[in-house]
Amino acid sequence: MLPPELLSRGGGGALALAIRLAMAKVYLDNGGGFLMFDDPLVNFDATRMGLATGLIKDYAENTQILYFTCHDHQAHALQTGKIEH
Repeated sequence: MLPPELLSRGGGGALALAIRLAMAKVYLDNGGGFLMFDDPLVNFDATRMGLATGLIKDYAENTQILYFTCHDHQAHALQTGKIEH
């Protein structure tokens, strides 16, 4: 098993996002509630961002997500599903 400290910044961010979504699924499984993210994709490359935005959008179909970012390309990716390179 690879310790999280050995992951890249993007890999660590992906792990953190996966853990948050898994925990939210367990805690919010009966409905209600929401998730709040503050720049969870900040260290992601285009490939990782594309996968992560897809997961976030899928999750948002059943749970409200508040997403804060100061990066236009992240907001665009979440709104359109298109990643700008």
